[in-house]
Amino acid sequence: MFFIWRGFLGKSVINLSIFRNTNFVLCCLSMFLFMLLVNGSLAYFPTMLQQSFNYPVDTAGLISAPRGLVAFIAAPIVAKLMNKVDPRKILFVGLCIFSGSSFFLSSYAPAVSPMYIIITMLIQGVGMMAFFIPLMQIVFIDVPKELHGDVSGVFNFFRNFASSIGTSLSATIISHQLQVTYHDMGAHISPYSRGFMWWSQQLGNPPEVTKGAIAQAQIMAQGSLVSYIDSFMIFGSMMLVFLWLPFLLKRPTRGAPIHLE
Repeated sequence: MFFIWRGFLGKSVINLSIFRNTNFVLCCLSMFLFMLLVNGSLAYFPTMLQQSFNYPVDTAGLISAPRGLVAFIAAPIVAKLMNKVDPRKILFVGLCIFSGSSFFLSSYAPAVSPMYIIITMLIQGVGMMAFFIPLMQIVFIDVPKELHGDVSGVFNFFRNFASSIGTSLSATIISHQLQVTYHDMGAHISPYSRGFMWWSQQLGNPPEVTKGAIAQAQIMAQGSLVSYIDSFMIFGSMMLVFLWLPFLLKRPTRGAPIHLE
């Protein structure tokens, strides 16, 4: 209602003329899609480490930390590289790297080593900076200085809005895939299933109730991991769909400033 009222007064909160800039609109679309998929991939990653790999909370945080560390290191390197390479190509590479890291995540097994997880986090950090830094330069192309505040506000709005949607979408996908996987695996828990009979023999000779409880616990644990893996595969595949988008953006002039506001 606030925005509608301001529109009737003829005093809009933002200068709507910024949307006449096609490059700006495409940059907002790029940021929206990227943040949606990034948050979809990463929002529940620490939860996966705790639930599926039994990591303590502090260990899950430490394993995820290298992503931020390498992003901090990669940011000035990417900024320097932009003076020599077309920033749109760096954007494209960043999308490819992050999409590839999502497929790495989808290859996790219950016995995956912490080092493999850390390597994936390092790759993600590089991919994120290879996307963010060039886009923060490209979005201000052909934008008058007096409109920089409006552009920055709207651009960050799309980033935050996409983060919320990505988190919700990730929760929906994980919940759905968990139910699908649970019912699919549960269909094989039968005295007439050769796989279940072989598995039961490895337990020795416990009561049938105990066998059922152990089997259900295993299904829940493996189903949870599979649901996370499926979400990584989905978001990684979705990112491949818009790899062409950076090449619709304008190429900035060499030495153009990078706006990080």
